[in-house]
Amino acid sequence: MGVMPCHRHGCTSILCDTYIPEIGYVCSECQREFKNFLITKQSNSFTEGEILTHLKEFVQTEKNYYSDKQISVNDFFQKYTK
Repeated sequence: MGVMPCHRHGCTSILCDTYIPEIGYVCSECQREFKNFLITKQSNSFTEGEILTHLKEFVQTEKNYYSDKQISVNDFFQKYTK
């Protein structure tokens, strides 16, 4: 694994080992998020071209910095309502 930055907008990961032509590097966390992103598209099958189109759309979305730690409701709204 090299020190390659993720090309997703707002992602600060630098430990990317997956390179996709026309996109760039994508970290494993963003790959998992992309799978969930595809689920929201409500299709059981995609062509390679459709996946690439959706991936291009996905990398432009802002990275959510969700963590499992407990935070107050006020902190939540300050952090996630930008």
